Amino acid sequence: LLRKYPDEPSVLWSKNLPGTGSGNQEGVGRGNAVEVSPDDQLVYVTLSGGTLHTLDPSTGDVVATHSVEPWADGWSVECRSGVNFHISPTRKFAVYAVVDVPPVGSSEQITSRVIAVDHPTGNVLFTSSPFPGRLAGTPVITSDGLFILLTRNTEDDTVGHFTILSVLEFGKVKYTEASNQFRATDRAPYGPPGIVHNPERGMFDSGTGNTNDVALWADSTDFGRADDGLTRGFQFPITFNGIDFNDVETLRLRIVGFTSTNKPIFTEDGLNVFFTGTRSAIRGWIKQDFGGPITWKADVTRKKNDGLQPIFSSVGIESDGKRVFVGSAGSTFVALNTTGGDILWEELTGSVVLAAPLVSPDDKRVYFIETNGGIVKSYDVKRGSLKWSVDCSFYRESSNCFNANVEGTMSMSSNGHKIFFGNSFGAVTAMRVSFEPTPDPTELPTTAPPTATPSHVPTPLNPTTHAPTRAPSTDAPTSLMPTTSIQPTATPTAVPTSRPTKQPTVEPTLNPIPPPTERPTVSPTSQPTEEPPSAEDPFAPSDSSTLSSSQTKSLDGKIWVVSIAAGIAIALLTLGSL
Repeated sequence: LLRKYPDEPSVLWSKNLPGTGSGNQEGVGRGNAVEVSPDDQLVYVTLSGGTLHTLDPSTGDVVATHSVEPWADGWSVECRSGVNFHISPTRKFAVYAVVDVPPVGSSEQITSRVIAVDHPTGNVLFTSSPFPGRLAGTPVITSDGLFILLTRNTEDDTVGHFTILSVLEFGKVKYTEASNQFRATDRAPYGPPGIVHNPERGMFDSGTGNTNDVALWADSTDFGRADDGLTRGFQFPITFNGIDFNDVETLRLRIVGFTSTNKPIFTEDGLNVFFTGTRSAIRGWIKQDFGGPITWKADVTRKKNDGLQPIFSSVGIESDGKRVFVGSAGSTFVALNTTGGDILWEELTGSVVLAAPLVSPDDKRVYFIETNGGIVKSYDVKRGSLKWSVDCSFYRESSNCFNANVEGTMSMSSNGHKIFFGNSFGAVTAMRVSFEPTPDPTELPTTAPPTATPSHVPTPLNPTTHAPTRAPSTDAPTSLMPTTSIQPTATPTAVPTSRPTKQPTVEPTLNPIPPPTERPTVSPTSQPTEEPPSAEDPFAPSDSSTLSSSQTKSLDGKIWVVSIAAGIAIALLTLGSL
């Protein structure tokens, strides 16, 4: 069926989140996000004060809330992170990050923490120990769900670090490398990483034949306003066994004429990538070495009287990778083709666009939000024609749109029918932007005569047995609020003898664990740790839900005997009915 697009959107719901509003500190700010989960079960909302809400996507009702306590007395919590997900048959979780800010005048340094929550219960799986520096953007998760990759900046945001955390070890730092670790002249802060899962190959010399995930990022000197920097990357080696980090290192790709505070965006095959950055420019590497010269550069409208102003967001991209869309630094909205970076159309906007645009799954519509007043717009992707435009008075039932800015990331349901976004006051809105039409009946029902003469003799029924198509679920959560479990305090001494499997052999029971109770006394280093994984695992099944091998064999035997007895009984009943 063809997707239908109405003349204007319809508001499904629009609600203020608890603890938000004009008189409160928290809202959906720059870097925060309103993200619908990939399975469309929940909407996750990060707020500027570190609170995470999960909402019912149909009603907007709050399902669960996680508030982050300050690391120490007098400290404050900030959040400029969105949410990333890992959804697989064995693990379902989301991650985001917070920044811990020491009191004014303190000699302490800013630190960051990563928080993992179970999906869909919202229970906290772990909160990592604090690590030095301010985390950039949103952490990303590898395709196997085993590692979290992030960038962070220390020394007053002048030195970037790439860091890998272990999911199975409660967010433990497994590897970290500073921008100036091997070359003092490479000292620079980092922008956030973008990631592509299972690309056709890594598009650099060491990536030939390697289909492991690829992460890329750029230097972010002077908040993306500097004219020179580096692009950098990471890919686990083909031989990586999940334990030995001796051969792990970042890639110094290319000296470039830009810096960026936005994550790069890949095409799905990982062969093309697009950076936005300094002087309102977009750059594309198209099926060529990411460490080589760019394929094209597109200069779009710059901000008046501030030519260095970078583009504020990453690009939005079509599913077929043929077009990208972005708001310029000079308050226009632009569509470009990806083969040569040609501008296809450009429209004036009333204010800048801080959130990356969204493209419908059929590549027919593009949606974006002008920051001031939260004006939501829909355009035809090919012609650049405006389809509709609504401001906050349409979806908030108020004519006062002053300061109701939309700065955080918005998201779209998997079928493209709904979009979700929030404003700086903490109001979250869901809109329907398309629908699937109901087909009209093509024929009237007929009254054809029966094809056989009815018989008055009953036909005997042979009893049959039907195995259930799905066992009833027994792991439904009894509460949406996190429960308490104790994290092990001792490190196991045994060294693992085999590589951990990517998929557990039993369905895990997710037990949240409390945040650590002590601050780390040393900063993480680039040296790989030799400690084996923790004896306790955030995804490990609980004792109450796991049977021993002897119990399993005994149970199997009993089921076998009962099955034979049931079969004999059914046969006897069948003979009796005959």
